[in-house]
Amino acid sequence: MIKIHQEEYEINRNNYREIIKRISSQLRPEERAVIKIDIKDHVMLNMLLKTCRENDLSVIYGYNDDKTINLIITKRR
Repeated sequence: MIKIHQEEYEINRNNYREIIKRISSQLRPEERAVIKIDIKDHVMLNMLLKTCRENDLSVIYGYNDDKTINLIITKRR
């Protein structure tokens, strides 16, 4: 699940590239986007990290108690 400017999107392996490109184009430097994925989905985590790097976005991620991973995405300055 991801929220961009109050719009929520379901993120999956079919649409993650499109969503990362949308984040890259819509996100202002002072804003951030948060993506929440299942803790067991390490393949998705690696795909998201690689795609963010390709689109010049910075990512910080952390593990939650509810078995999810939050990815906090910002634009590189």
